[in-house]
Amino acid sequence: MSSHEIPQRRLSALIVNHDSGSWALRCVESLKLEWERDGRAPGDLEVIVLDSGSNEAESTWWRSLRRIGARVKSSPANVGYAMGLNMAWEMSSGEPDDIVALLNPDLCFLPGSLRPLLERLEECPEVGMVAPRLFLDEERALRLPQNLLPTPMRELGEWLAARSPRLARWRAARCSASAREFWTEQSPARMEMLSGACLFLRRETVTNLGTPMDGRFPLYFEDADLCARLSARGKGLELIPAAEVLHHWSRSAGPDFQGEVARRHGLSQRLWMQVHHGGVLARSLRGLKGLLQRHIGDRFIAPMHPLVDLGEVSESPEVRFAGEGSYVLELSLTSFWGLSAGVLVEGSNYSLPARSWSWLFPGTYYMRALDADTGRFLGAWRFCKLSAARSWPIDPGDLPEINRRARSPRLGERVG
Repeated sequence: MSSHEIPQRRLSALIVNHDSGSWALRCVESLKLEWERDGRAPGDLEVIVLDSGSNEAESTWWRSLRRIGARVKSSPANVGYAMGLNMAWEMSSGEPDDIVALLNPDLCFLPGSLRPLLERLEECPEVGMVAPRLFLDEERALRLPQNLLPTPMRELGEWLAARSPRLARWRAARCSASAREFWTEQSPARMEMLSGACLFLRRETVTNLGTPMDGRFPLYFEDADLCARLSARGKGLELIPAAEVLHHWSRSAGPDFQGEVARRHGLSQRLWMQVHHGGVLARSLRGLKGLLQRHIGDRFIAPMHPLVDLGEVSESPEVRFAGEGSYVLELSLTSFWGLSAGVLVEGSNYSLPARSWSWLFPGTYYMRALDADTGRFLGAWRFCKLSAARSWPIDPGDLPEINRRARSPRLGERVG
């Protein structure tokens, strides 16, 4: 296909909003801006926002969304992400080869992000679903974690790693090697799971499934279920690194995962295990974890590395390395680095850019440095962020010019 030949493929973008209307508006604006920037016909983009049990103050955002061409449907109850997408799907239309996007409201599409996703689905019929590379911040410093399908063995391993520094170090070394490859990948790469925040698939694929997601999942694990079902049908799942999208992460649920969010997470987790890991071995592993939890609990939780305590900070702390080099910083909410964002660093010292720092929620963070080539552990730090997280979305028209390149920075390339 000529680089100037734009296939006029229709896209139905489905977004579920809960008390995050300002983010949803900016998400739609960035999507429409990117669609038009790529030379596509405005009428070939269909945007449907399902508002799921938001408070009345959100109605001002519904009006704004409608003014820019989105269709908005309101559900008085908070039906959850999966059911919300299914309800939005029922309002959509298109041909079998058209594309459907399943989107969180706290996304921002960067220039050049759409075409690689649409073209991959057009050119590769064996690929069932694609996702972009996700960053937390407009500086593209914080790369979001690789998603892996939950299993009873992984769940037990994570629980044990929190209580055994030796096991945690062994486990983290394996995960870090895979994560470094994931964060630096430049070509489309097969994955066992893609983040449910931003997914693109053919309308025919959704039609064959019946709905975009299994509506029984009240919150979380619905993306794991979708990925598992597509893989079982022989449909490949691919990360498309040339497509870069910001995901500001958990702007509806917040960072604490307590209360109703925790309740829904627990229900979804149990359903996932029942549907996909209901065998004897899976039940035995879950039973073992329950037994250990009752007898050991949280008594032996310990960091897996000696930590340099940086204390309470309001600005990003600076960390120093032994010398000039290429490094990977892993940033996590746990001291065993079970799920970590990644920062690619070149030099002898580093601190997060102010714009990157502003997206982090207040709380305690753990950071460790690894040699980018060998994975050798170099040091670990702990700090408590006191300053509040940014509470307003990015205007897509005000993105830094550096982010207008349609590729990821390579390891060692400075951005921002």
